[in-house]
Amino acid sequence: MQGKVSVQVVAYNGKLNGDFIKILGLTEGEVSVLNQQLKEAKSRLDQASINAATTNMDSENGRFTVHVPAMPTEGGQIRDQLLQSFSGILGQERYGAMIALTGESLDGAFQQFGLADTTYELSLAPTVQMNGEPVYEIKQSNRYPGNNSSTSNSTGKDRRSGEMGSETAALRQPPGHLDRREGTRHGRSHVTAPHHQRGCELPSAIERSSAGTREAIPQRSRH
Repeated sequence: MQGKVSVQVVAYNGKLNGDFIKILGLTEGEVSVLNQQLKEAKSRLDQASINAATTNMDSENGRFTVHVPAMPTEGGQIRDQLLQSFSGILGQERYGAMIALTGESLDGAFQQFGLADTTYELSLAPTVQMNGEPVYEIKQSNRYPGNNSSTSNSTGKDRRSGEMGSETAALRQPPGHLDRREGTRHGRSHVTAPHHQRGCELPSAIERSSAGTREAIPQRSRH
């Protein structure tokens, strides 16, 4: 949208973005508290996804599937508590500035807080790279309220083969301009999901290494 400024709240490392800190003039103490709140919210959202996930092993076709249903209630509670933390630390004026400047950034960094019904399909037959390391194909499908959907393809590696990486293994797409309470779509401002967004952990020690193509989907409004 022309003339609209958007500042990322969360950086790739899961902590507050440097530009966000500078613009809002956060103190070292405020940054420390908010980073801890981000960490706790991420942990709670990941754990809720893991608890809700179901798996299916298709040995005949060499596929392992993980299904994570939408969690609008649990995710909404985590979102509300996180926003309350920001409001309490920032105060009315700076919190208002945050909402105006960041748009859907915080929601996007937390995979829209569980609104997507997500399926991960992992190929059990790896492709061996030139360095001898096996990589696995991961297909992700997301369904959102309002008949929105997105897909992505990526590769992952077996963490047991040596290098350890992030404990989270899959990206979730932002479902867009959605009302959590009603599950309805309010607009059609299309965006492409950031490559760094992550969702629940995949079983069997598979770490995602890169993301493939993504389908743009409507953004969701803040409340």
